Amino acid sequence: MRTFKLHYGVLALASYACFTLGMTHGVDAQPDDPPAPASESTEAADRLAAAYQMVFLARRTEAPEALLAAAVILHKNPGVEFKEKIENAEKVPPITPKELLEEAKAMRPKDKSLHEYIAKLASDFKEEPRGALQIFNQTFSVAPGKVGHIGITFKANAPATIHVTSLSVKTTATKKDAKGKVHTVVGHFQPVVEVQVKDPKGNTVYFSKGTAAKHTFNPVAQTRYEVRIKNDDKLTTAHAHVVSN
Repeated sequence: MRTFKLHYGVLALASYACFTLGMTHGVDAQPDDPPAPASESTEAADRLAAAYQMVFLARRTEAPEALLAAAVILHKNPGVEFKEKIENAEKVPPITPKELLEEAKAMRPKDKSLHEYIAKLASDFKEEPRGALQIFNQTFSVAPGKVGHIGITFKANAPATIHVTSLSVKTTATKKDAKGKVHTVVGHFQPVVEVQVKDPKGNTVYFSKGTAAKHTFNPVAQTRYEVRIKNDDKLTTAHAHVVSN
C-alpha cells in the first residue's frame, strides 16, 4: 500500500511541477515575434525544465519523492545536448535519472518502501522512452560575474521556447548546539542569474533576473538567437541549465 501511494504521489508532484513552471516570467522587451501557441515540443521542454526545479526543491526540503518525480520526467524526456557555438561558458554533464534515484535512496537509507519503489523505477528506466522528442537539454557553468553566450537556431513559424534554470549549489557551515557540540549544516541555494535573449539584429527580446526564466515565441523566419546568461554571484560558479525545442 505504501509503494502504491508513493507511485501516485510522485506522479502528482511531476504534474504539479509542470503546471507551476509557467508562473515564472521575465520581460518581453521587444516582442517582434508573435507569442507561441503550445505544441508537443514546447510542452516537452516545459517538463524538462520543471524536472530541474524539482531537484532544487527536493534537495532543499530533503524530499526524495520530488527527486523521483524529476527522474521520471528526465527519463521520459531525455533531450539532446547543444552543439552550437558557446562563449564564456563550459558544458557540464546533465543530471541523469540514475543519479537522482541514488540520491533519493540516500535521503532515507532505512525506508524500505521507498527503496522498493526506487528499485521498480530503476527497472522501468532500463527501457528506452517511447516517442521522445529532440529537445535541447544542456547544463552550462558560468564563472562568478561572467556572461555566457549560447546560440540557438529555431525553425520558421514553429512554436519556440527557451528555459534557463539556475541549479542548486551545495553549501556547508558549522553550528554549535545548546551543549556546545559543533555540527556541520548542509544547505542549498540557487545563484541569481540575468538572462537576455537577443534576436539576429542584436535586439533584446527578453530579459529576466532570478533563478528561473522562460521565453516563448514564434519565429517568423529560421534564424539564430543568442541567450546570454550573467552570473550575478561574485563568489560562486553558477550552473545554468538551458532547455529549448
